Amino acid sequence: MNIGIFSKFEMCGGSEFRGCELANGIAKYTEHNVTLLTRGERIPDRLVKYLDPRVLVVREALKHPHEFYSKDCVLVINTDSKEFTTLDFWNGKSSYGPDKVDLTQIKKMVFLFNFIVSPSRHLAAIKQSVPSVGVITTNSKFFEEITKQDRYEHIKLLPRMRLESPIDPESVPWQKTPSDVLRISMHSKGLSNKWNEDIAYVIKKLGNRYPHDNPFYFKFMGINGSHAKTLGNIGNVRLMKEDEMSVAAFLGDTDIFMFFPSWKREEPWARVVGEAMMSGCPILATDKGGNKDQVINHHNGFLCRRKDDFFRHLCYLNEHRDVIGKMSDNSHRLAMSNFQTKVIVDRLVEFMERM
Repeated sequence: MNIGIFSKFEMCGGSEFRGCELANGIAKYTEHNVTLLTRGERIPDRLVKYLDPRVLVVREALKHPHEFYSKDCVLVINTDSKEFTTLDFWNGKSSYGPDKVDLTQIKKMVFLFNFIVSPSRHLAAIKQSVPSVGVITTNSKFFEEITKQDRYEHIKLLPRMRLESPIDPESVPWQKTPSDVLRISMHSKGLSNKWNEDIAYVIKKLGNRYPHDNPFYFKFMGINGSHAKTLGNIGNVRLMKEDEMSVAAFLGDTDIFMFFPSWKREEPWARVVGEAMMSGCPILATDKGGNKDQVINHHNGFLCRRKDDFFRHLCYLNEHRDVIGKMSDNSHRLAMSNFQTKVIVDRLVEFMERM
């Protein structure tokens, strides 16, 4: 097959790395050809360097509609871009510009919903032009939403699957550097809702629980603004700029990964959690969204519904250090079984072929 992957690739977020890693995996593990089709002209240097040299790149792909027509299947990754599912976008009538792609000349299209799934209901109109249209969701909640809600009535029969984000096992270390203290880490973008205002509460409460010999060391990469100010004067906390350290080095000296965004934020499938699992970290995460697909409670980590859950589970892991090693093995095994790149690419290609 000749496969195209279309999305916006203008920043270095989880969605963009998902698209690039899918392209890398197709080039590395299959005999199929793959082309990255970008919405805009700009691609960050970090993504360009990340791409396998065998992946072709067409910038401003909408200006080159023949690139869509020549593909056996086009995968469209919908991040926060609701317009990608609309006829106006492909007919050059949206705010993105006048460039038009004739959908009747595309053989197959698969729409992967990475951040929101509600726009998928518009695919009924796309299906009138494209012979074969498929839907991929990133978590079980999105998948079941299509199944259960009436507003998706006209797309319920479209081929559909759930697919995790691909993680290259070679991109993160499994072996940890030794340490006498428990190293709790989190990294994310600096957006306010990607960090929780209760992080400082948890750390201070742990300090009160262990006032004489605090066994915890916290490291946060990417945190800024008001959240950073609440942590700046705590002795066992290190604040780092976004991308100050490579993810591999960051996880190499992390014993437990904490995923603690705002209570209002529901991450569909957190790539940072997937990478941490691949590196063998137990996970402490909010009991929301895609976290429920990644973390099996009390098996490879804990799902937390309130701030005191984070405190309680960290105390437990400190008092039962042997559990950390068992959860570490479970995290790595689940990651290798469910979302290492080759596994994901094989499932994706089979889905495309059977549509």
